[in-house]
Amino acid sequence: MGEPVAGRAAVRAFLAADGAPDADARTQTLPACVDGLVFEHLVQGAGVPVDALEGLVAAALR
Repeated sequence: MGEPVAGRAAVRAFLAADGAPDADARTQTLPACVDGLVFEHLVQGAGVPVDALEGLVAAALR
């Protein structure tokens, strides 16, 4: 059970270190968006496009 908390702490530290505004709120949304993207592509039987992941991270940092 400690893993989700540790994972969110890592996401928050990453966002805060890069100066993302409202890192706490974005810590909730970024992993959810990435999970959704990965799930969608797993269901479709396709790989997850790197540019899509990069786009999510870039949006979280704005």
